[in-house]
Amino acid sequence: MKNTLKNTSRKIATSLAITLTSTLMACSSFTSTYSIDAEQAELALSATPASLQSSAKEIGDRAMAWQLARMDNFEDYIVKMGRTPNQKEWVQAAFYIGLTQWVEANNDPAGLAALKEYAAGNEYQLAERPFHADDQAVGQVYLWLVEQGGDKSMYAPTQKVLDIVLEESPTTSLSHADKGTPDYVGSCKKRWCWSDALFMAPRTWLMLANATGDTNYMDYANKEFWATTDYLFSDEDNLYYRDSRYFKEKGSNGAPVFWSRGNGWVFAGLAMFIDDLPKDHPLLPRYIELYKKLAKGLVEVQKPDGYWATSLMDPNSLKTPEISGTGFMTYGLIRGINKGLITDQASINAAKKGWAAVEASVDDEGMVHWVQQIGKSPDPAGVEHTQLFGVGAVLLAASEMLRWEK
Repeated sequence: MKNTLKNTSRKIATSLAITLTSTLMACSSFTSTYSIDAEQAELALSATPASLQSSAKEIGDRAMAWQLARMDNFEDYIVKMGRTPNQKEWVQAAFYIGLTQWVEANNDPAGLAALKEYAAGNEYQLAERPFHADDQAVGQVYLWLVEQGGDKSMYAPTQKVLDIVLEESPTTSLSHADKGTPDYVGSCKKRWCWSDALFMAPRTWLMLANATGDTNYMDYANKEFWATTDYLFSDEDNLYYRDSRYFKEKGSNGAPVFWSRGNGWVFAGLAMFIDDLPKDHPLLPRYIELYKKLAKGLVEVQKPDGYWATSLMDPNSLKTPEISGTGFMTYGLIRGINKGLITDQASINAAKKGWAAVEASVDDEGMVHWVQQIGKSPDPAGVEHTQLFGVGAVLLAASEMLRWEK
């Protein structure tokens, strides 16, 4: 990242005065472990809209400032680095997508400045793999900036790459290769053959269609979204398999393996996608119906303490809190409630409990705790584990809680 962005990030961090106000602050387990229990989650149900909005403002400000001040020293606090240092790839993109929504809800000038610096530093380019959904995610940031009045040239590199994909329109199978074969990991990645992809790519295509007026991009997004959903969504459980390798996998209790963050990716992405889809689009009712099904499935498996287990249907296998999946799902619920897509009390309660868990994960300085590291399946999270996409999930949830009126 350019030195100007580093300096700007430090100034942003030091200029924000952050204080903590929370109804849960008196609980010792909250302050010592950055987590809550079932009793504390139940107490959150009585929180007023004003207190929740105030909490969201403080949590979002603090998490944003902490992360922006630490964009050049990942080795100091990230356990599993993976693709984190690459500015254009999905790890950083997920944080900045969350930041776009926080800035939009909060009208935050420091966050907007950081987004502009980030996009300019990337020269508005996507990452290196043109067909890979993960590498298209950052396009959402550039297109969002255009929506805020930025020059249309910002999306030109994204359009160039998506045109390559559109021209080929791959028909590769959505099935992963058999374990042990050379193509086990990447055999189907020219298409959206894993649940995470439904956060990364479809909205980029939809936003480009909206920006250019070319419905070919929207048609491609719809076609591929429903191909993936028809393949990975379980109508019986109202949850997504992460990919075809998990169709027959069972947890320690014999239940199917549904990964928390994998479903969180879909749910958060779907909530934003619905909002960006033209209101007269013939597929909008189908997307809303899917949203309601997934919301129902997620509410049913939420734990009493407000978290979603990393393995959604096997909560006793990994008992540690996990905040990236919980954050994305909390965001999806709050957004749907705020938009009037769901109105039932069970969903409202689940959103409040989820927010209490999100709120507890952010310490006084703004670090987000309990984030499962980069992966593709349920794994434990540690209290000192954080990651940029976890912060992105927190910012998404905070952005919608600012609008809460229930």
